[in-house]
Amino acid sequence: MNKKLFSQSASTLSILIILLMTGCSLQQSPFARKGSMNANAVQPNSNSIDSNQFAQMIVVTVSNTFHEKITEGIPINMVGTNGPMFPPPSYLEFLNELNDQYGIKIVADWPLDSLGVRCFIFNTHDDIDRNNVIERLQLDQRIETAQPMQSFHVLGRLYNDPYLELQHNYKVQNIESSHQLATGKGINVAVIDTGVDFKHEDLKSNIHALKNFVDNDNQIFRKDIHGTAISGIIAAATNNGTGMAGIAPDAKIFPMKACWQIRRNSDAARCSTFTLAKAINFAINEGVDIINLSLAGPRDPLLERLINLAIEKNVSVVAAVPQKNNSSFPAIMPSVLAVSQSENGTSIIGKKSLHAPGKQILGTTPNNQYGFFTGSSFSTAQISGIIALIKERKPHLSNDEIYTALKNSEPLFRKAQKQNTSVNACTALAKIIGSVCR
Repeated sequence: MNKKLFSQSASTLSILIILLMTGCSLQQSPFARKGSMNANAVQPNSNSIDSNQFAQMIVVTVSNTFHEKITEGIPINMVGTNGPMFPPPSYLEFLNELNDQYGIKIVADWPLDSLGVRCFIFNTHDDIDRNNVIERLQLDQRIETAQPMQSFHVLGRLYNDPYLELQHNYKVQNIESSHQLATGKGINVAVIDTGVDFKHEDLKSNIHALKNFVDNDNQIFRKDIHGTAISGIIAAATNNGTGMAGIAPDAKIFPMKACWQIRRNSDAARCSTFTLAKAINFAINEGVDIINLSLAGPRDPLLERLINLAIEKNVSVVAAVPQKNNSSFPAIMPSVLAVSQSENGTSIIGKKSLHAPGKQILGTTPNNQYGFFTGSSFSTAQISGIIALIKERKPHLSNDEIYTALKNSEPLFRKAQKQNTSVNACTALAKIIGSVCR
């Protein structure tokens, strides 16, 4: 381990605010509908559109021939001061023709008076090539323009955590972009490790149900280094104006001390079959979603039974692969997600091998401090955090499906960056939920 402690006196970083903007002002169409267009089949009026669906949307403008006949923002059959409003037949006929001819469905529309056009937002069906539809619309004499829905962002920073610039793994794995899609909310992660400083300013808001399976010394529990670092990498709070940012900042950490620190001021620790068995059993009974095991040792039949039981309950078990022993337990188990330090290029002799940065990774340390750590333990924590993001959006996804998405994101990173392979959080998450990274 290579570690450097430093104080909280670093200057505050600038804030990044991601804003999604569209090609024209949006309001839910007062005449939006499901199926064929008619005066009674409408959707609720709304002032927003889900940005996760942009990849299927088309922006169309037409000469605003309907402007005089439509009252903007008043849904069909919604009684107002002048009674129910109905669209002109020509409007409904136009939308029906586009639906039948191109397989597109109205989402929103709005007059752009300065251009003398009406702006329509259409959704394409999942099995239709959007680019092909746009090309056909551009040839339609009724259409002035047709283009894909675009998204834009302002040039700033998302978080005000002053040490974020030191978290190089955040950039490598595209974590900030993934937080536009998920933050780990509602996901419980068991950190079976040494103790954790549960009063740390970057951890205290996300700590839940801590348990000590080694001794009854809560003072020592709070002073343990390894478990504190792992917890911060997974779920350090964001936008609190202090310290670092976690991979899944809204996930809940369940600290379970099953290992004891060997030396003071060292992250080296030992565990036993008995303490680990008690902790894994407790994690299963608590119904956690992820078990982080940043540890390794010889094959253990009792622990193997418990881990298999957890996986049968669709708990994701994530374990570290040592640099010099790629056949260690529990990472060697076929159903465990085995994580290697990407800088070393090692892989487990098993079925579910993943990679994440493991050199000079920023983590929380006791007494509101921070440090740099090296090793696959800290790579493992990153994967646990990324899985928390995925499970927030798709809680019932199987471990096999999660692994496939994570593994498929590795070559994309390697090809784009020409560096050692690593899981790309945003690429994996976006693929699973059918969205795009921004």
